[in-house]
Amino acid sequence: MRHRQRTLVAFAYGFRTGKIKRARTWSRVHALSVTALALLSLFRPASAAPPPPPEAESSLGAIKMREYMRQIKSFEAAGLPIPAPPGNGGQCLIELGGQVQPSSGQRGQTSSYRLYEIQRWVVSPAPSQAGQNLLVYSTTWTTSGNGTRHEDNGYGEINDWTWNVSGTSNVALQAQKIASGNWLVQVPQANAANAITVTQLHNSDRPKTYQQTAYAYGYPAMVAAPPPSGSPPGTAWRVGEAKTWLVPSQTNWGYPRPAYAKGSVACSWNLAVGL
Repeated sequence: MRHRQRTLVAFAYGFRTGKIKRARTWSRVHALSVTALALLSLFRPASAAPPPPPEAESSLGAIKMREYMRQIKSFEAAGLPIPAPPGNGGQCLIELGGQVQPSSGQRGQTSSYRLYEIQRWVVSPAPSQAGQNLLVYSTTWTTSGNGTRHEDNGYGEINDWTWNVSGTSNVALQAQKIASGNWLVQVPQANAANAITVTQLHNSDRPKTYQQTAYAYGYPAMVAAPPPSGSPPGTAWRVGEAKTWLVPSQTNWGYPRPAYAKGSVACSWNLAVGL
């Protein structure tokens, strides 16, 4: 390797000082260029790593699958097996949690929170009202879940909450034809009175039980994709999507949720609309 380096240095020095005669013809210049490139190629690192094969790169699909499997285990541990999404409709998995600990060796607040909830929208296959520009579908919204919260201020004030969620509501999903000719699908707002049963225990006092209203997650509007070109008349337009959002701190579905509780809402929709 040192011999090759000395050869290249000698060549470059001789050419610059004139000890190697400058080429007067294109062919000689070309020959020198080829020689220099050949010498430079000797210094290419022998251990240069080739590009990673496609299978070595992280797959977004695999990452999503791992996250979904983690969710399945978490919900099952909370006594909430995740059902298959509706054949026509949508499903959201709501998962929140968090904790607060005092500094090591210090007295202070100790807190923890968790919530698992499954919300579903089951949409009728045929519209209950059908017009040229507006379709209305009967929809059943259901919610189920549970959670806990613990607050200890470190000075004898302790509060514990546990709650269960179970509710249903009949609502109407609308699909409206917009200027582009597509169908804009509006997910209805929904709520269920007294669907959350909360039990609160303060210190050693007798437990107090009360009920609250459960609210549907405010899923944004969706645009249905047209059927493939050449499809027979009457082929449905379809919505098929899966999205995950972080839960903003100000969001509250009626639970005793503290600001330190963070989490996500993972939703999937498979829906057919159209005349």
